[in-house]
Amino acid sequence: MIRLRLLVPAALLLAACGPGASRPNVLLITVDTLRADRLGCYGHARPTSPHVDRLAAQGALFERAFTTLPRTTQSVASIMTGRYPKSHGARGLFSSLSAANLTLAEILREEGYDTAAFVSNLFLKPGQGFEQGFDRYDNPHGRWDGNSAAEITRGAVEWLRSRPADRPFFLWVHYLDPHWTYRPAPPFDRLFDPGFSGPFTLYDDLEAGRLTKGQVIFENRLPPRQVEHVAALYDGEIAQTDAALGALLDALAGPEARPLLAVFTSDHGESLGEHGYHFAHGEYLYQESLRIPLVISLPDRIASGTRVDSLAENVDIAPTIVALLGINRMQGVD
Repeated sequence: MIRLRLLVPAALLLAACGPGASRPNVLLITVDTLRADRLGCYGHARPTSPHVDRLAAQGALFERAFTTLPRTTQSVASIMTGRYPKSHGARGLFSSLSAANLTLAEILREEGYDTAAFVSNLFLKPGQGFEQGFDRYDNPHGRWDGNSAAEITRGAVEWLRSRPADRPFFLWVHYLDPHWTYRPAPPFDRLFDPGFSGPFTLYDDLEAGRLTKGQVIFENRLPPRQVEHVAALYDGEIAQTDAALGALLDALAGPEARPLLAVFTSDHGESLGEHGYHFAHGEYLYQESLRIPLVISLPDRIASGTRVDSLAENVDIAPTIVALLGINRMQGVD
């Protein structure tokens, strides 16, 4: 059964860009391991996400958006193809996305878009199939571990400045920073728990073999105060990523710029201790791992401040983007 559900109401799609119109640029932002409820626009008390919050205020925020599966490979494949894992074939964490899939980047490149991706994740490395349709696919080995949000933004901005302005672009950025381990740089390392004075030896204990990651995830040998501190470090990683995203959005602003269709989401969430499951994702199907943020902004076509309570999934993202651009080409979602 073919399924093609759009996130944007039909009345809005009537105003979408037709083939003869000047199509907007497209920016897809995915943040690895980002829970919706740790963002200000979703009600989090800490100011982790001022730039994401501003983007949400400019467009539509989806209150109940979910990933197909709380692992990067399967989820990103669904975002890029609009298909469930049983259809796109990348069913395991180490799977590749086969060339039989028609990706969002391939569609937009064939429609005259310059396409580029600046990403960070081992499972999205070149050769895994996620580069399909991209003129530039930037994911070097040095970015597969640790924080790289600022570096990704710098690369993306350099690419934007080097390309011709008379063609639309599709740019995908995938930030890894909120993924374990949570080690934000100053000032983000103390931003949300400035009074913490330790002791805190978790990372040293893991590196020295005094603890295993399995013991951290399933047994939680940390006292409650240290669990709170680790959660604050996770929030610091989000704020660090938000700052890098803000620099990218600033580079895209300006009176001469084309309209920008921006989509912000994540591949999956993260458990921070709920259900006895600490600082991980993928093993269980609880809300903390399945619920994702989803924001879509397109000036003059999506009303500012829209909040949508309808159920949404990450397989809906690609069909909605192409529909808003007036493109009628997408593999069936089944």
